[in-house]
Amino acid sequence: MFSSKDKEVLRKLASRIKGYSALPVMKEREKMWTNLNDLNSHQPLVLVSPEGAWVEINKTLPLECEGEEARNIERSLRCRLYQYEQITDDSVMDASFRIGWHLSHDGFGVEIKHNTPDADRGAFKHVPPITDIDEGLKKLKFRKISVNRESTLEHLENCGDAFGDILDVGIGGQYFWTTGLTQTAIDLIGLENLMLYMFDNPDGLKRLMKFLSDDMSNYMDQLEHLDLLAYNNGNNGIGSGNWGLTSQLPSESKPAEKPIRFKHLWGFCESQETVGVSPEMFAEFIWPYQKPLMERFGMTYYGCCEPVEDRFEYIKTVKNLRCISVSPWSKPEKCAELYGRKYVLCCKPNPGLVCVNFSEDAIRKEIRHVLDCAGKLNLMFILKDTHTISNEPARFKRWVDIVRSEIEKG
Repeated sequence: MFSSKDKEVLRKLASRIKGYSALPVMKEREKMWTNLNDLNSHQPLVLVSPEGAWVEINKTLPLECEGEEARNIERSLRCRLYQYEQITDDSVMDASFRIGWHLSHDGFGVEIKHNTPDADRGAFKHVPPITDIDEGLKKLKFRKISVNRESTLEHLENCGDAFGDILDVGIGGQYFWTTGLTQTAIDLIGLENLMLYMFDNPDGLKRLMKFLSDDMSNYMDQLEHLDLLAYNNGNNGIGSGNWGLTSQLPSESKPAEKPIRFKHLWGFCESQETVGVSPEMFAEFIWPYQKPLMERFGMTYYGCCEPVEDRFEYIKTVKNLRCISVSPWSKPEKCAELYGRKYVLCCKPNPGLVCVNFSEDAIRKEIRHVLDCAGKLNLMFILKDTHTISNEPARFKRWVDIVRSEIEKG
């Protein structure tokens, strides 16, 4: 259990969160996000995902707890408060606190190495364990999940004991980020070989992609069998940037009959690493192995940093597709024409204009162009890939203010 001092710190933070959660604006935002994801939006919404910039923001957030476990919780609570008080985007504050299951897996049977330097957040050199795809495939095995229920429930009990009378404490979280497969393929064979095998050994690459697709399906089966799933259709982020609220999937407030299955949840898929691959080669080497995984979810979100519009003729064949990424390299006019009001357009403006050389004029010009093309569609803006904020976190709020001012112009 936490010390009495640590409990006092956490309880004060939890009380502030509960107070904010009761504000009328939170109910208004819940309705707006639900309308957006139900394809009935009337106004673009705005999110900021500090991502790597949290390292810089956290330096400004004093931690008062003494125990390591309590300090980690304190940090997460302070980040939620910072999002509302300082960034002031359209994220929703609710009176809940969720922890994830303590999960691990035993790997693919080969060692994946990332040689990292001593520098904080520095680059790394990837050393792929498979240099011959035909021989390497013989070494691979499906991952097996392990869950430490004892440590998870102990952590849950500690949180509940500290502030469970203030916030709704429970188990939630996510279990993997993407069903995209291509990053895992690169971990195993390297980016260069992923590209070259499309010409030099296409059958071998297809066997690898089929293995990875089957492994991910098996991984999902294990999560269902172990009854580890939780709803992600509420006050939580989804995909590569959106809020999970929707009336068209079951949720904690309107649950389906148990057990929870992937058909009740949001899914996410992308293939950023193949951005230089033609649509036809994407359709041959990547898409056939992603589609069956996407079809297991209730609704899905496709894309991250890669422009999706040139691949849309294939991606749209997934009937549960709901959200599509509009990356900094996408053409908003083409996206608006292709997607219309049939999907949620998750627009990701250029983070370089905020994080490196802050340029208000360039930010306004970019946002204005998107709004002129797609402002009347189901549109939201998400500032992400923010791996630094040049130690000036106030830039996030200024970006939010600029975007809102452009939205208000109509």
